[in-house]
Amino acid sequence: MFDCPIGNADLTDTKQLLSETRAYLCIECGKCSGNCPVAARAVTATPRALVSRLVTGGLEAAAADYLFKACLACGQCMERCPSNVDFVGFIAGLRRLAPQKAVSSCPHAGVFQTAMRLMARLERPTGRVDWLRGLEKRAREDGKGPELRFELVEGAHGKHVPVQKTGSHPGEQRILYFVGCLPYFDAALAGSSGVDMAGIAVATIRVLNAMGVVPLVLADERCCGHDLLWAGDIEAFDTLACRNLEQLERAGANTVVTACAECARTLRLDYPVRVKVHASSTDRGERQDDGQSIGRRLAALAGSKSAAEFVHVTEFLTRAVDGLNAPGKQRASGPAGSSARRTRVAFHDPCRLGRHLGVYDAPRTVLSSLASIGVVEMARERDKAVCCGVSSWLYCDGVSKQMQTDRLREAASAGASVLATACPKCKAHLACALAELKSVAGGGTDSRTRGELPEIRDIIELAADELATR
Repeated sequence: MFDCPIGNADLTDTKQLLSETRAYLCIECGKCSGNCPVAARAVTATPRALVSRLVTGGLEAAAADYLFKACLACGQCMERCPSNVDFVGFIAGLRRLAPQKAVSSCPHAGVFQTAMRLMARLERPTGRVDWLRGLEKRAREDGKGPELRFELVEGAHGKHVPVQKTGSHPGEQRILYFVGCLPYFDAALAGSSGVDMAGIAVATIRVLNAMGVVPLVLADERCCGHDLLWAGDIEAFDTLACRNLEQLERAGANTVVTACAECARTLRLDYPVRVKVHASSTDRGERQDDGQSIGRRLAALAGSKSAAEFVHVTEFLTRAVDGLNAPGKQRASGPAGSSARRTRVAFHDPCRLGRHLGVYDAPRTVLSSLASIGVVEMARERDKAVCCGVSSWLYCDGVSKQMQTDRLREAASAGASVLATACPKCKAHLACALAELKSVAGGGTDSRTRGELPEIRDIIELAADELATR
């Protein structure tokens, strides 16, 4: 794990960036090149080469470097770095200085970034109520359990409502499910590689209900802003952070649960940093405005007395993991995966959940609690796990596909019939590669592993499936 909140300063130039991240030390090193999954497949695209290009050629030259767009910010370089360089912060900062260059070749024609910016700029409601009602209908029709139960928290419909400093439900446990961009991903990827993003939302609410939790859901929730932050659009990110934090404050939630690794990282690490930055600017008297600006509104949140705890759903489930196993439901005996009755599942550690937040045990605890599953480990797991190959919808090419294909074959070699993850984007990217690999191999059999390629599932879907059989 590394503590790397980004956007923690008012970045002005490359000299400041090099100094604050210590990236200048990369020029005389290069030890991380062997750890970088991109450099392993594009040998000239190393962290050292990117920093050297910035120092010798300036920002324009660095923005033309392949790694400027292709860097996954996965953090594997920082696992090996002997000089405590914050390269993840460096790449994020570099994109802040040249944001237009970062998004010049986004996959899917940049539709996701466009949707995120619209959510930041538009004052009108996002229509969350409509898709939630759609999920309710879908949940009733899929036959996997009772109707979903949640409490819809109406938004301010774009109007600024003063933040209340004291929660309206003191002492009460109010759990809110932060959905993220799942409905938007589902709409854009409908029919693509069998990817079902909204199914993750259905499964999350269903599992929370099974634990006795009726979660709050924001009617006007916006994208957390993760992708825009990593693409360098700090202004749009601040707007999204402000809108979401104000709504969370009004909802009185003291625990916010999300099934997205990127949302978890952004809410836990990056939102507090931007609040602090704007609060510091206000304290220094640097803001001269009418008090309604995004900066002022973020600064006002610094005094909140009801700050929520942000957790990934797997972390939340481990607190009541015994509840996942009904009384009398015994797991098969023997080592993991030894019973033919149990599905062999390998877990793919998302970068944002693993190396960024240090959450490795919780997903495995959840999987191990499911009686129908036997957990197997791949050769590269936990802090050695390899990224799914695409970050923030910024760049996807042959190198990305090689990484995804290697990961699928690694899971097959471990004997897994299911490759589970805890990040919707990991699911989408790996499922896309799986569809392509199957079309080439035929029948889903991979000649290099002499076995069947694994199905891609989100961990919360596996938990919901097991609950449906009881």
